[in-house]
Amino acid sequence: MTSPQTELQLSVAQALVLLIKVVREIRQAVDRYTIEASVPEAAVALASRVAGERNAKTDWTPVRISLVDDVLTEASNDGTDALREKQRQMIDSLDLSK
Repeated sequence: MTSPQTELQLSVAQALVLLIKVVREIRQAVDRYTIEASVPEAAVALASRVAGERNAKTDWTPVRISLVDDVLTEASNDGTDALREKQRQMIDSLDLSK
């Protein structure tokens, strides 16, 4: 039986680093799966508590507009307007009489 170090032609330290990376990836995948599996249940439980007697699964309605997009667009427009105003002031302050 050959050792992984000789088979992969790696030093012991390199083999340990690879093993640690693999273990971390597996742990992250398990954590991600655990979180994804528990989030919908937590959301339904919270909605049930808030809704009281109503059935939480049938009372959910999707949001038709994206509030984040609206806020970002408005902030972008404000920033663009401010930049244009500063540029206009700089252009107006130039001495163009030459």
